[in-house]
Amino acid sequence: LLGLERGGAQSIPALSASNGVDKSLDGFAAALAVPDLNNGVALSGGDQAKAVLASLHAGKSGDIAESGRLTLGKFGAIDSRLPRGPDGKIAPYQPENGATYDESGESGGRGLEAIARLIKMDVGLRIACVDMGGWDTHENQAGRFNALAGQLGRNIIAFWNDLSAYHQRLTLVTVSDFGRRLRSNKSNGTDHGHAGAMLVLGGKVNGGRMFGTWPGLSTPELDRGVDLAVTTDYRAVLSAVVSGQINPTETGALFPGYRQTGALGIMRA
Repeated sequence: LLGLERGGAQSIPALSASNGVDKSLDGFAAALAVPDLNNGVALSGGDQAKAVLASLHAGKSGDIAESGRLTLGKFGAIDSRLPRGPDGKIAPYQPENGATYDESGESGGRGLEAIARLIKMDVGLRIACVDMGGWDTHENQAGRFNALAGQLGRNIIAFWNDLSAYHQRLTLVTVSDFGRRLRSNKSNGTDHGHAGAMLVLGGKVNGGRMFGTWPGLSTPELDRGVDLAVTTDYRAVLSAVVSGQINPTETGALFPGYRQTGALGIMRA
């Protein structure tokens, strides 16, 4: 569907900017896990581990051996393209247009920076994922949530400014796996809720507006009288993005069994 076939060692179509492959990329043999590029791309265990794995998979047949060789080749392809100084160390990355990534804590800044660098390397990147943790604010939410929202906003701005030359080819979606309750608990936080907000940014996005139906906050309008009600299926948003940015003909295969009713109008033609 997304053109994430294995490809050659020089092709990096899918990336998880973390220590493990994101669940959404399970099943794609070409997906790599690279948390950041500040120190290059190296296997745990260094050159010795690389040599052992290369020897283990050399000349063998089967999916495991092929995937092993391909992964080593892809890691090497990325590492060889990173600029180095006279001492052989990776040169510090210089974002464009004054962009500054917030790399503190679980902000996701390192991951977004790594994605931006790979986009500029023109390695065939089609889809990438990055996580930002810390949103499980069951206590002392006010200060924590404000800090997290600030980090998220700064990193989205940095990513957008850094990739100004790629805006028409770029769509960024933020989504959470849960929302927050409307009423605080006794620890000045909120517990897990249902509905939440998704943000979509890109050169082909009809931005500057809210899509979907606002259900209201009166008790009869709430989900079970306590949570903001879900009015837009997240699959409708992701399907619209895939159709508008990646593949307009096969979105039905993205979520088997799901049928979208009506266009949201998020993406421009």
